[in-house]
Amino acid sequence: MTGDTSLVVPYLQGERFLVSQTDHHLGTLRQGDERTFTVDLLNQAGESVQVHGAQRDCSCLVTDEFPVTIEPGQRLSLGVRVHVPDQPGAFEQHVTFYTTSPEKPRIFVTARADVVAQEGPNPSEMTP
Repeated sequence: MTGDTSLVVPYLQGERFLVSQTDHHLGTLRQGDERTFTVDLLNQAGESVQVHGAQRDCSCLVTDEFPVTIEPGQRLSLGVRVHVPDQPGAFEQHVTFYTTSPEKPRIFVTARADVVAQEGPNPSEMTP
């Protein structure tokens, strides 16, 4: 049905335009790094849904080009590229996708990371 166990409960509750994980913790990143993650959308509704744009908190988040149409039964992955700021500390930014779905006219996505100074090896590249 959905291919993603996190989507089963919303589907059983009657949702037909399904969204995978919307809160992404990207781990520990260095200043100036770039990381990409995806937001998966699954259209189980009887009509096409268009994602016609996105609004971001800042220039740190960049998304795919719009508009895109998701046909009934189709899955689409939207790419979100995060540009990590130059200040160390907690990082949190938001992006809102706008759709033509009556169920979900807006999809709110959060990207979080712990930013460390540029010096030394990247913690996410280190092996135990």
